[in-house]
Amino acid sequence: MIDIDVIIHVEDGYKKAKDLITSIYKEQKVVVKKIVVALTSKNNDEENHFKEFCKEKDVFLFEIESWYFSSSLTIQRAIRHYCTSDIVVVLNQNIKLIRTDSLYNLVKDIASKKCAYTFGRQIVKKNGLEKLLFNELFRASPLVINSDNYDELKKETYSALIAYFALDRNLFLKLNGYQDYEHLLEANAYYMRKLIDDGYALRYSSESLVENPYRLTKAHVHDCYFYLAKFMAKNESMASYKDNNNPRLRGILAKKLLKHGNFIGLIRMGYYKIVKKRAEIKVRKINL
Repeated sequence: MIDIDVIIHVEDGYKKAKDLITSIYKEQKVVVKKIVVALTSKNNDEENHFKEFCKEKDVFLFEIESWYFSSSLTIQRAIRHYCTSDIVVVLNQNIKLIRTDSLYNLVKDIASKKCAYTFGRQIVKKNGLEKLLFNELFRASPLVINSDNYDELKKETYSALIAYFALDRNLFLKLNGYQDYEHLLEANAYYMRKLIDDGYALRYSSESLVENPYRLTKAHVHDCYFYLAKFMAKNESMASYKDNNNPRLRGILAKKLLKHGNFIGLIRMGYYKIVKKRAEIKVRKINL
C-alpha cells in the first residue's frame, strides 16, 4: 500500500467535488492519508454545506480569497504546509475517477523511485473537438519522458495534464517548487523542465485512467498559450523547443472533424488558432 495526500482546488461545482472526494476514499492499493481542499470562498449556503461535508469526511480545508488567487502558489502552499506524505496527487475538481486503481497506477512509479513526476490519461466521453483532441494528446501506451524526448510534449498537453498529476513531495521541496511562477501552466512547465535538467525522469501513466468533462474556451486557450509562451521566452533551456507538433495535430483534428461533418468544430478550431496567435504576439510585445 502506498501512502498519498491529495490536493483539490474547489471554486464552485460543490456536488462534483463531493463525488470526487467520495471516490478518492474508494481507491484501492493506496492509503489516502489526507485530502487537502483549497476553497475559493464564496460565502453562500452551498459552500457552507460543502464545508460540513468536508468536516464529516475528515477533509482538511483552507480558504482563499477569490481576489488573490494563484493556482500554482496555492498548490505550493498546500504541498509545503499541509501535506505530509511523500507522494502528492493534484486533481482538478471536475475529474472523475472511473477506476478504483487510477491513483495507484498514477503513483506507483514515484513510490518505486523510477520517476519524480507522473500524469495520467484523461478521456472526454462527449463527442466533439475536445474528445478528438484528448484522444490525440493522451495515447493508450505509457511513456517515460527524459531529456531525449522531452520536446515531444505538445503545448496542448501542458494545459491538460495540470488537471491530474502526482509528484515526489520531498523532491519538490528540495527544488523549491514552483519558484515565483503564479500560473499553474507555466509553473508546471518550469518544474517539469527543472526535473529533466537535473536528471530526473517523468512518466505518462496511460494505465491511470480518468474522465475529464473538459470544454475548450477562449479564455483557456488564451491562457494556455500566453503563459507557456511567456515561460519559454524567459527560459533559455526552452529556446530549442519546437512547435512542429502543433500543425500536425491541427491537421489530424481537421481531417477527423471533416470526416464526421463537424463543421462547428472546424470553425471553433480556426477561431482558437487566432486566439493562440494573439496570445503569442502579446508575449512578444511584452518582451520587446
